[in-house]
Amino acid sequence: MSEMARTEQIVHLEGNEDVHAVRGIIARAQAERLVLVVPRGHRAFRSLVRLKLIARQAHDRGVDIALVTRDPDVRELARDIRLATFRSVGAAQKADRWRQPSANALDSTNGHYRAPLDWQRGREAVLARREQLGAPANWVDRFVLLGLVLGVLIVIVAGAVLVVPAATITLIPAQSELNVPFEFTADVRAEGVFLRQGRIPAQRHVITVEGTAQTATSGRKDVPDKPATGAVTFVNLLPQDVPIPAGTIVRTSAAVPIRFRTTEDAVVPANGRVSVPVEALNPGPTGNVGAMLINQVEGPASTAVRVFNPEPTQGGTVRQVQVVTAADKDQLRAQLSQRLAQEARTALERAVPEGFVLVPGSVTIEPVTETFDRLVDEQADVLMLQYRLRASGLIVNQRDVLRVGRRTVQAQVPPDRILLEEGFRVQLMSGEPLGDGEMRVTATVTGVTAARIDGNAVRDLVRGQPVDEAYAVLVQRLPLAADPGIDLSPAWWSRMPYLPLRITVRVAALPPSPGG
Repeated sequence: MSEMARTEQIVHLEGNEDVHAVRGIIARAQAERLVLVVPRGHRAFRSLVRLKLIARQAHDRGVDIALVTRDPDVRELARDIRLATFRSVGAAQKADRWRQPSANALDSTNGHYRAPLDWQRGREAVLARREQLGAPANWVDRFVLLGLVLGVLIVIVAGAVLVVPAATITLIPAQSELNVPFEFTADVRAEGVFLRQGRIPAQRHVITVEGTAQTATSGRKDVPDKPATGAVTFVNLLPQDVPIPAGTIVRTSAAVPIRFRTTEDAVVPANGRVSVPVEALNPGPTGNVGAMLINQVEGPASTAVRVFNPEPTQGGTVRQVQVVTAADKDQLRAQLSQRLAQEARTALERAVPEGFVLVPGSVTIEPVTETFDRLVDEQADVLMLQYRLRASGLIVNQRDVLRVGRRTVQAQVPPDRILLEEGFRVQLMSGEPLGDGEMRVTATVTGVTAARIDGNAVRDLVRGQPVDEAYAVLVQRLPLAADPGIDLSPAWWSRMPYLPLRITVRVAALPPSPGG
């Protein structure tokens, strides 16, 4: 295959990718030649170590890469490792061959590659060995003095190198979420947490809610409306006048007498008779009686006169009114109790003390009192009910639930990982009653695990190395979720401390939030 026939891919970087993202792009490349368009100030390309990591990824994948950038710093670093750079995509595409760094250049400890002494020949080898060995001194005194000075300097430099610098390494290990279902028993009789049995103490939480509601009555019945009227004739049995005052009671002689009252004053002449108007005492059609049925007089006049009605009484009527029925009460009770039950559940959840959680399926609703303002068959247009409910449920301490859940999920953590404090949570799913005050609860525990990182091993990896080399070793050797952070004191120091005690390894639990 000729150079002109090789496949080519162009990728425009956005400028916010880290070195891992750039290496991922190279790993996923489908072409034999890859053009990376790098914007100015791209951090992944402004470090020699990161640039070597990127070039090493391309070398291992067998992909030729070229950088298209106008950033002078990036171009200079790429030139140090003999990595091809162009000012435009067109220039990169026109070039038949791209300069690529060798494996030795990528493995060297500084930006410029120099061949090993075994590969150097002639004057270059002589100069290199002379540079390494140094020229011998001409005089003994100068040699001794120089040795003393060098010894003092070595002691001072060694002391400074060993004692003065300090470094803090911040590592964010690769993380993953672990979900584990588990069960526990909530028991009001338990006096403590029993982790092995999965039993924790519970409390009964109780609240009372009340409310009122009303509904239109649905019953109908006839009730007396107007009383019957008519006239009766009084017959005087005495040879003297007998007064009949208004309100005199006359009635029928039936087993259940129907009573009437006179509506006018009258006087019955001696041995005579008089007609007087009457009205039924009770309204309704019962006062409509036939002729000659009113024949009794109540009161003092009963011994002096007799009475009869020559004509039937009439005009007693009824009207239809609304009344309360048993169905009205049942319907109103069902509606109000359903509404109050929902309010009671919501109120019960809101009233759970801080640090506790309500056990699902443990809520019970019981009626306490009900008061209707009307009786069945009582005349009324509206029926009103005052109702009171009691809601109760089991609550458990969240801390106790977390202890049981942590024990469960800890048993599922692989040996090469650790369970982090952050991100740990438990969700109660359902509950099943086992007895009075006892529930079997199904829950799910979620924990965040991270790769286990040994601080002593990290110190051994990086001590005494240049900062860039230490950074590269951490990236290559450790399972990290983000780029490591290295802070040196003093800031201008370029190497990691030689003493492990001067290196602090901080393992961050979670990646920091943006801007945090």
